[in-house]
Amino acid sequence: MQESAAFNFRHLEGIAAIRRTRCFGAAAREIALTQSALTQAVAAFERRLGCKLFDRGVRGTFSTTAGNILADSIERALHI
Repeated sequence: MQESAAFNFRHLEGIAAIRRTRCFGAAAREIALTQSALTQAVAAFERRLGCKLFDRGVRGTFSTTAGNILADSIERALHI
């Protein structure tokens, strides 16, 4: 299946929400998506961008350098 060239706006919001909350579940609730939908969206972003956006662990989810750059850009766009 071929993925669309456009990014889903809610999924972009999810990237910023994950960084802010450090939790996929909390971020999904914040943007009114299921956790599985958000997890799949992040996996699709990582495939398309060719880099890891988040490190997941028992202490929470932390954005990588690439994740920080993307989340910063998304947050700037959301404030416009």
